[in-house]
Amino acid sequence: FTGTSVTEQLKNLLRGFADTAAVAIDNARLEQETQRQFEELRRTQAASSAQTAMLYMNMVTSQWSHRIRNQAQTIVEQVHLLHEDLQHPPEESERILYRLEMIARQAEEIKRKPINDPLHPEKGVRPEPVNALLRDTVAHLTSNWSRNGTTDRIELKLTCEVDESDCIAVNRNWFEIVIEHVLQNAAEYAGKCMQPSIVYGSRRSGNTVELFFADNGPGIPEGLREALLEAPVAKAPDQPGLGMGLFITRMIMDTYGGKIAIDANTPNGTVVTLSFPCRQS
Repeated sequence: FTGTSVTEQLKNLLRGFADTAAVAIDNARLEQETQRQFEELRRTQAASSAQTAMLYMNMVTSQWSHRIRNQAQTIVEQVHLLHEDLQHPPEESERILYRLEMIARQAEEIKRKPINDPLHPEKGVRPEPVNALLRDTVAHLTSNWSRNGTTDRIELKLTCEVDESDCIAVNRNWFEIVIEHVLQNAAEYAGKCMQPSIVYGSRRSGNTVELFFADNGPGIPEGLREALLEAPVAKAPDQPGLGMGLFITRMIMDTYGGKIAIDANTPNGTVVTLSFPCRQS
């Protein structure tokens, strides 16, 4: 500003512009560096798939641990409130029943959370009758739909073609996580329709048991289907979930010797098929 008459106010304004420009430059450099690291991760993903899988599974396990702590805290709070309500049982009978139901529900949720090593092919694994396991798991998951924000207007239709004695060898808790991700994904897409529906069930293909979930939503683009199984995908801020449910599902299926496939449904929608080696009871 030598030789120029510039007010102090203008100097401050120019300094502000300079600071803003500097921040923008730093942000651009940071974005470039982040993109470079991301591309490097993608290039080395094939060589480090086990480490990447463990990283994501550890993160998800941490989320489950957080949920368990929250549910345990809810139980403690309800027990304290129940103790107060029991001082006036006739007047508080409905509230007492509500608290008992809340405690039972939270305890059941804790019981069903996996607490074992998430990528262990043998721990907690045993033959399970596939039809009974599928019915029980879906019934439990859909009972929570109205509480966790998933639409409860979706029509569910079950079709079981395998024998009731046919079994698959899985860890029951981790099987539920697989079905939860697949079912939530189907519900998310089916929920975009006027009359959403999900057809699910079991069938045999040689020595393999297939569990299928077919929704009537808008469908998943063909180019995206494989990507959903290979790595987490970026989702818009207004979309639910973290974009890695099917990726986690594939890792769990790999652990138990199974496979997952995503195909187009007819006339519209998506079919997710889970394949397991068949075991006798």
